[in-house]
Amino acid sequence: MKTKIISSLILLVISTFVFTSSCSQNEDGSSSSSSSSSTVSATIEVYDGESESSRSLSRSAIKSSGNTFSEISSMYASVKEGISTRIDNQSLSKDASDGRWKATLLNLPTGVTLTFSGEAYGRDSDNVSLKTFSGTASTALSTSGTNIIALTMYPVSNNTTQTFPIISSILRPSTMNAGDNATVQVSVKGSTDETLNYYFTSGGGTFNPGGCDTSSGCDNSTYAGVDFPLSGTTGTIVSTFTAPTVIPSSGKVNHTVRVTNSQNNAVELDFSISLTNGASGSGTYSLEPRFAPVITGLTGRRGYPGSSDNASLVDYLTWSADVSITNSTGYSGTSYSWSMPGVTFCQYSTWNPSSCYSNPSTSAKMTPYNPDNTTGTLTYEVGQNFSDGDNITTRIYYQIPLGLFPDNVTQ
Repeated sequence: MKTKIISSLILLVISTFVFTSSCSQNEDGSSSSSSSSSTVSATIEVYDGESESSRSLSRSAIKSSGNTFSEISSMYASVKEGISTRIDNQSLSKDASDGRWKATLLNLPTGVTLTFSGEAYGRDSDNVSLKTFSGTASTALSTSGTNIIALTMYPVSNNTTQTFPIISSILRPSTMNAGDNATVQVSVKGSTDETLNYYFTSGGGTFNPGGCDTSSGCDNSTYAGVDFPLSGTTGTIVSTFTAPTVIPSSGKVNHTVRVTNSQNNAVELDFSISLTNGASGSGTYSLEPRFAPVITGLTGRRGYPGSSDNASLVDYLTWSADVSITNSTGYSGTSYSWSMPGVTFCQYSTWNPSSCYSNPSTSAKMTPYNPDNTTGTLTYEVGQNFSDGDNITTRIYYQIPLGLFPDNVTQ
């Protein structure tokens, strides 16, 4: 599944066509030229500011929510001068030759501050129109040269509180016979009555429901998963695991369950099941609980906690995560990992913010950061290690949009 939050650019290129009108009153009541006002026309071209692959996770979108440039179905532009509307929701049309959305805005005044705004709409999986991007920019136009205004269109999810589903525990047999079936139960939490989506991936064997059986032609990269409505805020996913008939050299099979919420935020958990060579169908299995690490929150800031107002200009972020660990039998330690393409994570200290130390845990310094070009998928992992080597890892993903922490916030 892809979690994609992008910022596209509307470029308003103000053409050099100028209409000049002049007006003054003569003594006989006729008009003559003594002062002038000018108008210009604006050509809008909207295009995708970055490639699809650079924004995406490894899986295809489970549900289309219209939140990518290619999924935009309509666009509109408006212009205001103060409280007066100059142009109201003029529609743009998509040029089939280059894929750009275009329109021409006529008779815009020069020398006064104008506010340009744009809105983009897509359609969800039920074909309902949803506003997916919006943005505004204010400037005064001139009659000389070419005016270019970059209007950043932010996703409507910008500045909203992001939540993550929780996998609180998993029940599975620690050992089972090759070729046999066993029940796996995954306890999950989310927002009240929301619908989660889940799927399993496996190093061997199949899950039903929620598994993608590649031997039957299923494609893991496009598998849509299974919708799972919560009753209240909790629920238990139940799936039957059919073990492979051939035992791998390690003696166990590794699996991953991924749960995604209505905001397209996902959490994953890794677990394993050991296999033996008992006769197929002869095994009886008791479910062994292992409580996964729970990541309940993620907080980011420009600079470091307790820094001054100038923190809005520094080139790094600090992140902290709320993590809960249950010490199950055989627990032997916890591991942490922060990652995102193009940046570095390390430990930081408030007494020496410029330093960077290895092995960050529940907090980390991310560098470099620039609100104009830093975007990508932040991955945070918490691993719970056990003495038998049957470790459990929980990971969450958060897509950092452009401009998440802007410059000069404090005026």
